[in-house]
Amino acid sequence: GIPKARVYIMTGDSYNYGWASGGDSILSEFGTLSLEFGYLSDVTYNRIYRDKVDNIRQFVNKLKKPRNLYPVYLSPDTGEWGQRHVTMGPLGDSFFEYLLKEWLRSGREAQDARKMYDEAMEAVMTHTLRTSIGGLMYFSEFNLKWLDEKMTHLACFSGGMLALGAHTLQTPQSARYM
Repeated sequence: GIPKARVYIMTGDSYNYGWASGGDSILSEFGTLSLEFGYLSDVTYNRIYRDKVDNIRQFVNKLKKPRNLYPVYLSPDTGEWGQRHVTMGPLGDSFFEYLLKEWLRSGREAQDARKMYDEAMEAVMTHTLRTSIGGLMYFSEFNLKWLDEKMTHLACFSGGMLALGAHTLQTPQSARYM
């Protein structure tokens, strides 16, 4: 399933932040555990940690994604997307970066991570990439009904991430990413 944000160690109870939409889990949190848990499996020689995060990625990969986009809220109880807010900024940002980094960390064996990354980048470039009056490209915020034509500061990593994706695997999209 999808983990929650916080755990009381003494009781084992878990919960999400009160401010998170509908008590949902946040994409940039549950989607960015792979590197650390993968490393933990490597140093302990115990696959349980890697298996847990692989299960999260496989679960998310199987979900129906509206327009191939990943909304930032997911219910850990129902396994369904919450609010349909899509962003390369806060609450979504690191998820995409970690898909690419997990593929690289795995020695390019985590093909599902790379496929998810490529499909997500194609979708965000199609639906949220805009060009300003001054000719600068940016990723807008999107709620699947309308664009909020602004780019938050946490989306600034996107250019470097796209360049890394293009550099590490030459695909028909590589030139577009650069």
